[in-house]
Amino acid sequence: MLDNFVKIPEEVGVENIDDIDVGAVGHSVLDIYNPFRVDAHRTSQNDQAWESYLGRVNAVPDSVKNIFFDIQTVQFFIDLADQFGLSQDQSAELSRIARDVLLGSAYVGNMVQDIASRLALDPGTAKIVANKIVSDLFAPASEDIKKLQAVLIGR
Repeated sequence: MLDNFVKIPEEVGVENIDDIDVGAVGHSVLDIYNPFRVDAHRTSQNDQAWESYLGRVNAVPDSVKNIFFDIQTVQFFIDLADQFGLSQDQSAELSRIARDVLLGSAYVGNMVQDIASRLALDPGTAKIVANKIVSDLFAPASEDIKKLQAVLIGR
């Protein structure tokens, strides 16, 4: 299934993230499993919104960017969707929740509630899903995510 995924070129780095052209890298059915790309096709239609989004992504630490651009992130969300029987809409919403936490615009402490309400899951399942995201996906960037969260809480 991952053969259909159009990956962001490896040469895209911190220095040239602002030059990413979603049209150039294509649109894939697997974008729903990618926190960076879940809404990229729609956002890229508006130059100002796209520039703003890329600026926000560019502002996060490299450890967080690595989560956005690692193909394993896509596989992680595919596996979660399979494990919990998530629909495509639920999978896209879960990617959005993760994206918002990674960008520091949503509080990680609200993930269980956000997952339960936005994915229409029972609180127990939402807690398991949130814990898997935090402990497995976010782990390599946990210190940087804590710093982003501290700024969010301080607002």
